[in-house]
Order: sequence, then structure tokens, then C-alpha cells
Amino acid sequence: MDEPRKAKLTNAIAEWVAISCRPVLIVEDVGLKKIIRIASNDYTYVLPSRQTIIRRIDNLYEKEKSTRAKELEQATSVCLTGDHWTSLGNHNYLGVTAHYIDGEWKLRSHALTVMKTEERHHADACADDFMHVAEQWNVENKVTALCTDSARNMIAAARQLPLDHVPCTAHSLQRSITVSLQNSVFDNALAKCRKV
Repeated sequence: MDEPRKAKLTNAIAEWVAISCRPVLIVEDVGLKKIIRIASNDYTYVLPSRQTIIRRIDNLYEKEKSTRAKELEQATSVCLTGDHWTSLGNHNYLGVTAHYIDGEWKLRSHALTVMKTEERHHADACADDFMHVAEQWNVENKVTALCTDSARNMIAAARQLPLDHVPCTAHSLQRSITVSLQNSVFDNALAKCRKV
């Protein structure tokens, strides 16, 4: 296999690992090496090292981040969607997505971050986290609205920010269905169905 083809294959493996959330150590898998050797008809092919794949993933991330930053730079206004949650391991996380209409009037959405946060989800910390992400992406002056669930801390955080707060319709709908099904005539029927 020539060098350009090897480089293309290494990039494809890095993309596959990143997009499919595969462990990086998969490049040490004997079966994967065998499959690629058969598919490429090159029985001398050696899989790239973990370090190579990590570097390629980092490069892919930086390239994608740069592309998204340029697109966000063109946006006149941005809406953020955010959610704080706690993992089963009791670690706090924040996910933030940006939404905007591009120059061709198409709705665009990009995940800006899923980051581990050190503080609990108090309103002050939530507000700071959202503004920190907006500053990192250089959209703090373009953000017009923040969409979150209707948790008290999120509502209080939104009040601290110079943005409109938009409660998430999906969360509201799910909550209304859950509440309406509790202690209703369907409750016993659902319990019996679960047993079946």
C-alpha cells in the first residue's frame, strides 16, 4: 500500500473510532488488522499506534471546531440549548448546543461542548457555565435565547443572564405525560402490562 493510501486509511480509522465511540486500543486488535490486510490485499500492513490515532482525532476535532467557529462567526444571532446532569458516578456535566439560521435560511445546530463541571448545578454556577461556553466560542454578544428544561436551577440561571429563557417543549411534554399517568386509571393497567 502506498503512503497516501495508508494516510487515508489511518484518517478513516481515527474517524471511525471517534464517531462510533470505539476504544482507541481497538487498533491493537488482531482481528481488525486481519480484516484490513485482507481488504487492502497488503499482508504487510501494520495498524497505526494508539498515539497516532489520538493525534489524528485531535486534528479532526480542531479542524471541525475551526469550521464550526467560522460558521458561527457568520451568524447574526444564536440560541443555546443546554442541560446539566449528574452521572451515576456522581460527576456533573454540561452539554451545550448552538442553533442559528445561516445565510441560506437553513436551521443549523452544532454541539459546542459536553464538559465535566466541578460545581453542583446551582443557578450561579449554571449561568457562569453557559456564559463561559458562549465566550469560548465567541458568540456571547450574539446569544439571544437559552433553551433549557424547566428545573428551578435552570430558570433561576436564565434570570441571571441577559437572554430570553425558552423552556424546552419536549421536557414539558414528557413531564405532563408522566404526571398525568401517575395515580390515574391507566396506572394499574400499565402495572399489569409490565408484569406480562
